[in-house]
Amino acid sequence: MASKMRSWAKIDDVIFDHSTGKISYVVVDTGGWPTRKKFLVPADRLRSSTEHENAFASELTKEKIESFPPYDEKHLLKLFDNVPSRTE
Repeated sequence: MASKMRSWAKIDDVIFDHSTGKISYVVVDTGGWPTRKKFLVPADRLRSSTEHENAFASELTKEKIESFPPYDEKHLLKLFDNVPSRTE
């Protein structure tokens, strides 16, 4: 990621809205090894970087990103356990 997020954050994953195919949230990791701190950031808060290829930029501070909901993959998987698949 570029801009203010250059040295302390990276995109770890994305969450799609399956009805539209658009990215709803970006999972941003603000931690480092061995501590990982992941947060759900609304996708519209990021933009393509004009400084670096294949990078993103944001005006969000680390403190602001860490105020977004924490990402918990186990909790997220439980939410989707009861969602019927499109093939059913």
